[in-house]
Amino acid sequence: MCIRDRSKNSKIKDDCFALPKGINWCPVDTALEKLKNGLSILPEEKFIPSEKSLGFIISQPIYALISNPSFSNSAVDGYGFHCENLSDENRFTLLPNVAYAGADFVDIVPQNYAIRIMTGAKLPKGVNTVVLNEDVTLNGNQIFFRGKLEKGSNTRLAGEDVKKGDLLFNKGHRIKVQDLALLVATGVKYISVYEPLKVAVSEKRIFVANKAPITGLGEGWWITPGTVEKHPEIKGMTAMEILEHPEWFPSKEDPSKGAFVGCPAGWGCQLANANLFRAFEMEKKGWVLIDPGSAAGLDGTISKAADSGSPWFGYYWNPTSMVGKYGLISVDFGVKFHSRDNWDNCITLAEQDCADPKPTAWTKSEVNSIVTANFAKTGGKDALKYVKKRTYPGDVMNSMLVYMADNQAKGSDAAVEVLKKHEGVWGKWVSSAAKKKIKASL
Repeated sequence: MCIRDRSKNSKIKDDCFALPKGINWCPVDTALEKLKNGLSILPEEKFIPSEKSLGFIISQPIYALISNPSFSNSAVDGYGFHCENLSDENRFTLLPNVAYAGADFVDIVPQNYAIRIMTGAKLPKGVNTVVLNEDVTLNGNQIFFRGKLEKGSNTRLAGEDVKKGDLLFNKGHRIKVQDLALLVATGVKYISVYEPLKVAVSEKRIFVANKAPITGLGEGWWITPGTVEKHPEIKGMTAMEILEHPEWFPSKEDPSKGAFVGCPAGWGCQLANANLFRAFEMEKKGWVLIDPGSAAGLDGTISKAADSGSPWFGYYWNPTSMVGKYGLISVDFGVKFHSRDNWDNCITLAEQDCADPKPTAWTKSEVNSIVTANFAKTGGKDALKYVKKRTYPGDVMNSMLVYMADNQAKGSDAAVEVLKKHEGVWGKWVSSAAKKKIKASL
């Protein structure tokens, strides 16, 4: 408080707003600039269905609510039995039943008996080992194979990939396509995410520097190169046209039907493919929708078909090592994307909530390269040009994912591999001088 003596002989001092000695006023503009620089954008949080979280950044750590796989299952098509004391020559009596993916086998498989079991099928009681179909000789109701197998061979145990309570993702992780499958498979139906910074874009605090940093990105329906070799006429066909030829993809269980391989039960894409199956009237056209049982089961159907040169038609996504390794071919749906309402309020929902699905192409996957306003102003023209030009061709990205999978390599190792093998790609992103320096450093 400023107190002044109002007596006649007193002098009024101009020190009511004086600061202590050694301390000076901070100019308003300087104060505002310091305040601005010290502030950061704090996005709001919200809970959303995990199946709709693609591209969002999670705001809280996510833990598995159930184990994955939730049950022990077969990793291959073969014969299941109880492994105890195997010899160099092994013989089992074959039960008449078959264990299929998505169905429970209620009976017990006795000692010295075996059962036909398909990829992704739950291991029946009494079964702890599976022998590959190709390694077995079948004679009536007897199967015979040579060589010793380790207990648990060709099986995936419950919780082998993820156990209940395991940390799935830390705060700050951006949800990718493959993450959606893991969330659903581990029982995580809702997650906490940050709101997209749309306001920041509109206020020009951040900028979209590159709207397509990866080409060929997205989910959809694919065929194997072996399909084209067996049926050359399929080249260039749309999905609508392929659906008229179920005989090209005979189902193992019923060769009179065409097999379309969808997503494992519990995945978000399982709902989408099931509703598209109805929308395109595929059952009426002679198709059956195959549940591969698990991620390993889905990949197994592709690798088995690709290795044998057999036709295969089903769902997958890109970029992935599977697309790169086996050269999967994306199929155009032959119809346009119907509408956001049809996709969000029908195709992605359970069948009982999607009474009338409309034929549609798969929803578009979008990835952007974002820069801050500060980077745009002070990062330098060359740096900004680099971000705008840096676009990875989908096939290059796939080849690097194959390289990482085959060599247990890190992302940094793959980056060096890109520099060594794909100069024609990255050389367009940088100046001639920078290109020379990069090449000299390799």
